[in-house]
Amino acid sequence: MKYVESDAELRRLHSAGKGLIYNDYSRRGSSGKNYNVLHTASCHWLAKSSVSIPKIFFDGIDEAIEWLRKNRGEDWKRCGSCLAKAQPSSKDSGKSMVLKENASEQKEVFTEGEVEQLLQQILNVNHELLPLL
Repeated sequence: MKYVESDAELRRLHSAGKGLIYNDYSRRGSSGKNYNVLHTASCHWLAKSSVSIPKIFFDGIDEAIEWLRKNRGEDWKRCGSCLAKAQPSSKDSGKSMVLKENASEQKEVFTEGEVEQLLQQILNVNHELLPLL
Protein backbone atom coordinates (compact mmCIF):
# COMPACT_ATOMS: atom_id res chain seq x y z
CA MET A 1 0.00 0.00 0.00
CA LYS A 2 1.28 3.45 -0.86
CA TYR A 3 -0.20 6.87 -1.41
CA VAL A 4 -0.09 8.15 -4.98
CA GLU A 5 1.92 11.37 -4.77
CA SER A 6 1.33 13.09 -8.12
CA ASP A 7 -0.89 13.17 -11.19
CA ALA A 8 2.10 11.94 -13.24
CA GLU A 9 2.43 8.91 -10.96
CA LEU A 10 -1.33 8.27 -11.22
CA ARG A 11 -1.12 8.36 -15.04
CA ARG A 12 1.87 5.98 -14.96
CA LEU A 13 0.03 3.51 -12.69
CA HIS A 14 -3.08 3.74 -14.88
CA SER A 15 -1.06 3.08 -18.05
CA ALA A 16 0.75 0.13 -16.45
CA GLY A 17 -2.64 -1.28 -15.49
CA LYS A 18 -1.41 -3.47 -12.62
CA GLY A 19 -2.81 -3.36 -9.11
CA LEU A 20 -5.67 -1.32 -7.66
CA ILE A 21 -6.25 2.32 -6.80
CA TYR A 22 -8.58 3.61 -4.11
CA ASN A 23 -10.19 7.08 -4.11
CA ASP A 24 -10.07 8.16 -0.48
CA TYR A 25 -12.83 10.69 0.17
CA SER A 26 -13.05 9.72 3.84
CA ARG A 27 -11.96 13.07 5.18
CA ARG A 28 -14.39 14.99 2.94
CA GLY A 29 -17.40 15.15 5.27
CA SER A 30 -20.15 12.67 5.96
CA SER A 31 -21.07 12.18 2.29
CA GLY A 32 -17.44 11.46 1.37
CA LYS A 33 -17.87 7.78 2.22
CA ASN A 34 -20.26 7.45 -0.74
CA TYR A 35 -17.37 8.15 -3.12
CA ASN A 36 -14.73 5.91 -1.52
CA VAL A 37 -14.24 3.60 -4.51
CA LEU A 38 -11.70 0.88 -5.25
CA HIS A 39 -10.74 0.56 -8.94
CA THR A 40 -8.39 -1.61 -10.94
CA ALA A 41 -5.46 0.57 -11.96
CA SER A 42 -6.54 0.31 -15.59
CA CYS A 43 -10.13 1.46 -14.95
CA HIS A 44 -11.31 4.12 -17.40
CA TRP A 45 -12.62 6.28 -14.53
CA LEU A 46 -9.07 6.83 -13.28
CA ALA A 47 -8.09 8.41 -16.60
CA LYS A 48 -10.36 11.33 -15.65
CA SER A 49 -9.06 11.50 -12.09
CA SER A 50 -6.37 13.45 -10.24
CA VAL A 51 -4.67 13.34 -6.87
CA SER A 52 -6.70 16.33 -5.66
CA ILE A 53 -8.62 13.50 -4.00
CA PRO A 54 -6.11 11.26 -2.22
CA LYS A 55 -5.36 7.97 -4.00
CA ILE A 56 -3.93 4.81 -2.48
CA PHE A 57 -2.26 2.13 -4.61
CA PHE A 58 -2.35 -1.58 -3.74
CA ASP A 59 -0.46 -4.39 -5.46
CA GLY A 60 -3.34 -6.85 -5.16
CA ILE A 61 -6.95 -7.31 -4.14
CA ASP A 62 -6.19 -9.17 -0.90
CA GLU A 63 -3.94 -6.37 0.32
CA ALA A 64 -6.53 -3.75 -0.66
CA ILE A 65 -9.48 -5.44 1.03
CA GLU A 66 -7.52 -6.16 4.20
CA TRP A 67 -6.38 -2.52 4.48
CA LEU A 68 -9.80 -1.10 3.60
CA ARG A 69 -11.67 -3.27 6.09
CA LYS A 70 -9.18 -2.40 8.82
CA ASN A 71 -8.98 1.32 8.05
CA ARG A 72 -12.31 2.20 6.38
CA GLY A 73 -14.69 -0.46 7.69
CA GLU A 74 -17.77 -0.58 5.47
CA ASP A 75 -17.30 2.97 4.11
CA TRP A 76 -16.07 1.97 0.64
CA LYS A 77 -17.20 0.05 -2.43
CA ARG A 78 -15.87 -1.50 -5.61
CA CYS A 79 -16.16 0.40 -8.88
CA GLY A 80 -19.35 -0.51 -10.73
CA SER A 81 -17.46 -0.59 -14.05
CA CYS A 82 -14.25 -2.52 -13.41
CA LEU A 83 -15.47 -4.27 -10.23
CA ALA A 84 -11.94 -3.94 -8.83
CA LYS A 85 -11.30 -7.63 -9.25
CA ALA A 86 -10.36 -8.54 -12.80
CA GLN A 87 -6.79 -7.28 -12.59
CA PRO A 88 -3.92 -9.43 -11.27
CA SER A 89 -1.49 -8.28 -8.61
CA SER A 90 1.75 -6.87 -10.01
CA LYS A 91 3.40 -9.71 -8.05
CA ASP A 92 1.45 -12.34 -10.03
CA SER A 93 4.12 -12.49 -12.76
CA GLY A 94 1.71 -11.76 -15.60
CA LYS A 95 -0.95 -14.38 -14.84
CA SER A 96 -4.36 -12.95 -15.61
CA MET A 97 -7.48 -13.54 -13.59
CA VAL A 98 -10.55 -13.96 -15.76
CA LEU A 99 -14.09 -13.29 -14.64
CA LYS A 100 -16.18 -16.30 -15.53
CA GLU A 101 -18.93 -15.83 -18.07
CA ASN A 102 -21.46 -17.66 -15.94
CA ALA A 103 -22.21 -15.63 -12.81
CA SER A 104 -23.22 -18.80 -10.94
CA GLU A 105 -19.60 -19.97 -11.23
CA GLN A 106 -18.32 -16.86 -9.43
CA LYS A 107 -16.85 -17.63 -6.03
CA GLU A 108 -17.07 -14.08 -4.67
CA VAL A 109 -20.30 -12.73 -3.27
CA PHE A 110 -21.61 -9.41 -4.52
CA THR A 111 -23.18 -6.89 -2.18
CA GLU A 112 -26.71 -5.71 -2.90
CA GLY A 113 -25.33 -2.35 -4.06
CA GLU A 114 -22.92 -4.02 -6.50
CA VAL A 115 -25.75 -6.12 -7.96
CA GLU A 116 -27.87 -3.00 -8.37
CA GLN A 117 -25.01 -1.20 -10.18
CA LEU A 118 -24.46 -4.18 -12.49
CA LEU A 119 -28.15 -4.39 -13.34
CA GLN A 120 -28.30 -0.66 -14.07
CA GLN A 121 -25.30 -0.97 -16.40
CA ILE A 122 -26.86 -3.93 -18.22
CA LEU A 123 -30.16 -2.13 -18.62
CA ASN A 124 -28.45 1.06 -19.80
CA VAL A 125 -26.48 -0.87 -22.43
CA ASN A 126 -29.44 -2.92 -23.61
CA HIS A 127 -32.19 -0.28 -23.56
CA GLU A 128 -31.63 0.43 -27.26
CA LEU A 129 -32.29 -3.22 -28.10
CA LEU A 130 -35.68 -3.36 -26.38
CA PRO A 131 -37.68 -1.95 -29.36
CA LEU A 132 -36.27 -4.74 -31.54
CA LEU A 133 -37.81 -7.47 -29.37
